[in-house]
Amino acid sequence: MIASRQQASHIMAAQDALAVLVKELGELNAQYTALQNSLLLAGNCKHNTLPTQEGVLALADPCRRGLQSEDMFNSGDTGFILCCSAIVMLMSLPGISLFYSGAVKIKHVMTTFIQTMAISSIISVLWMVCGYSLAFAPAHATADTDTRVYGDLSRVWLVGMDVYSVHQIAPTIPETAFCMFQLSNAIIACALIIGGFACRTKFVSVLLFISMWLLLVFCPLSQIHRHPRGWLFKKQVLDYAGGNVVHISAGITALIASYYIGPRSNIQERERFESRNILLCVWGACFVLMGWFGFNMGSSYSSGHTSSRSMVVTIVGASSSAMSWIAVEWYRTGTPSILGILCGSIAGLVSISAGVGFIDHTGAFVTGLCAGVVCYLVVEKERTIRSVDDPLNTFSLNFVGGLTGGLMVGFFAKFDADNAAPRGAFYGNPAQVR
Repeated sequence: MIASRQQASHIMAAQDALAVLVKELGELNAQYTALQNSLLLAGNCKHNTLPTQEGVLALADPCRRGLQSEDMFNSGDTGFILCCSAIVMLMSLPGISLFYSGAVKIKHVMTTFIQTMAISSIISVLWMVCGYSLAFAPAHATADTDTRVYGDLSRVWLVGMDVYSVHQIAPTIPETAFCMFQLSNAIIACALIIGGFACRTKFVSVLLFISMWLLLVFCPLSQIHRHPRGWLFKKQVLDYAGGNVVHISAGITALIASYYIGPRSNIQERERFESRNILLCVWGACFVLMGWFGFNMGSSYSSGHTSSRSMVVTIVGASSSAMSWIAVEWYRTGTPSILGILCGSIAGLVSISAGVGFIDHTGAFVTGLCAGVVCYLVVEKERTIRSVDDPLNTFSLNFVGGLTGGLMVGFFAKFDADNAAPRGAFYGNPAQVR
């Protein structure tokens, strides 16, 4: 009997200890949940993806401010951005190389190829040295640097970036992945410009000009448009995937360079809008079209609903623009052309870039229709201007298409990006058009 009573007392004591332990675990779990919710409200996580306990402790450590544990990263978002970066690289190599090479004389094909490849190489080096820092630093929202046009020098030579660092624009992926995606955008922007003065410049001159353009034009535009501390970003100017930063800037640069260098001597050659090697143009345009999906979808920095909608909008915008271009070309010339449908598709993709994350399929359809018509008419008009010789229609497709899309997003912007972007005039915010 005495042994039974002792066993019973031990059991009761164990039960009491277990109850105390369960209570303490419940309190710890409540504190952990509250810390997770506070991180979500602070914007350190996206798409309701909560960090693990190890990741929360890593962020709570003041000695690691600006760094994240590997558990904080979303592996799906990271893999998605890496794939998008590789796909965007296809737009320049081999996309732009083939498309531009097919539109020039045979003797200029290799020159166009080597210029595009050299641009990719030199931009990659400059991006590592100072381009990324000037365009997207500071990386941390806690930085006290006031940046309006240029970023600070906190990421020169990529100092401070490692596999655990994160950028405030894309908090669910490593900063290295974010940096590489923005590098692919910089390369395609620089590669587009050479279409405005193809066949008329020396190799060294092209490299020097593109290098200066990256540092003096592209980097400050990226800072003021895309960085949360940028001037136009604070003004709520809508540019989701680089319609202003990439296409409008590249198009107007190509026009100015073409005017400064001067036209080709063969006037009849200028007035013909045709391809020297249609097969190269088709292959190049196909790579460009495929790469554009990575360009637009990757700008969401996640593999969620916004990137899915971006794919639908991209297809609708490119298709409607190709239809309207062919219709106008058929009406004015009597027959459609393969080069026309390619240029129409590219014009639609350019126009949809600024608003791809803000508009729906209806806005994409109307934007594409307008871009196809407007860009075709500008191409025809540009051929009659003697002082401007843009052999590959860089200005007509990129500047005009980007400007058309930028204006249309002011009307058709429907969705909010992270509940921060204003809507368009057709959805209750007419001030967005101003």
